[in-house]
Amino acid sequence: MRNIGLFAFGVTTLLIVPAALHRLTAGPKQLAELVARGADSLELNGAKIDVSVDRSLVDPGDQVTVKLVATAETPRKVTVEVLVLEAMGTYNGRVPEPPIGIAHETLTLEAKPGGGAAREVTVTLRGNRKQREMAFGRYQIFVTSPQVAAKLERLRIRARREGAVPGFEPMEQATPNHDKFLHAYYAMVNGPDDGDEAGAPGKAALIEVNTRPKDSAVAIRAPEHVAVAEPFTVVVSVTNPTRHAVNDLSVQLVEPSGLSGEYLGITYGGDVAIEPAKLAVALAPHETKQVEFRVTARRTGVLGVYAETRCEQECEYDARLSDGALEAIAVGTPAMAKR
Repeated sequence: MRNIGLFAFGVTTLLIVPAALHRLTAGPKQLAELVARGADSLELNGAKIDVSVDRSLVDPGDQVTVKLVATAETPRKVTVEVLVLEAMGTYNGRVPEPPIGIAHETLTLEAKPGGGAAREVTVTLRGNRKQREMAFGRYQIFVTSPQVAAKLERLRIRARREGAVPGFEPMEQATPNHDKFLHAYYAMVNGPDDGDEAGAPGKAALIEVNTRPKDSAVAIRAPEHVAVAEPFTVVVSVTNPTRHAVNDLSVQLVEPSGLSGEYLGITYGGDVAIEPAKLAVALAPHETKQVEFRVTARRTGVLGVYAETRCEQECEYDARLSDGALEAIAVGTPAMAKR
């Protein structure tokens, strides 16, 4: 457990927050620029297939578009499967729970020298997550052969059915069906064991996408654009969603971590100053309060701000008390910030 910091008297405001504060204020452009767009490729039936997504970080309920382009020395058709899986965390923190299938689509691509016509698949990402285990919704987009995709889907469905038996208790170790699925799944992600064709190099492309926290008890209000080296205010609202009083909830702003893909945001260290470093609040049942932080970014770019809450005993019985919210803020010259 983390220790709770002292109240920062004189720099903190604690107010009841109107419901409107819970709307997210970052624009899609700022959010998309926090993480590099995912891209990968695979080779199948004499063709190279380039796969990319338009965004790697979105809001829950938003869509991402998967783009596929096939290239070959001589024109040919190649058929691929697009699988989109939603991570579900673990059983009891021990055994990985099989993911949920979000999309499963078959595409036939025209492979040509220089690249054939692009094909696209658009997928809605719901943003579900286990709050105790996952700060962000996590999705994996696989592009592979129909045979490999069919095998993985069969094993995934069997493993999920095994975990959905009435009266099922959280698993302490993987069952045979889970073992088979996990073996095939990790072969796709990490490369195969000897003799395992599924997931062999070049047999699958993988892109990961995140969603911002959904249904969090934490929300942020911040400007979309700020000037470099000029302090600005970030307001964090925190709601106690439980029927119990919380006396030691800490709130702080930190650099986002746990996002899939290459992080492009401003790194903290000496480039970001936050005052105060941490605040503590007490909340009655279902009460909402807000706290303010003064933030200064010392270089231009996109600043990712993750507001996280932590507490001692109360958090053990309700994961909603240890959650967070993510914002993205464009940091530019004073002239750019006024636009």
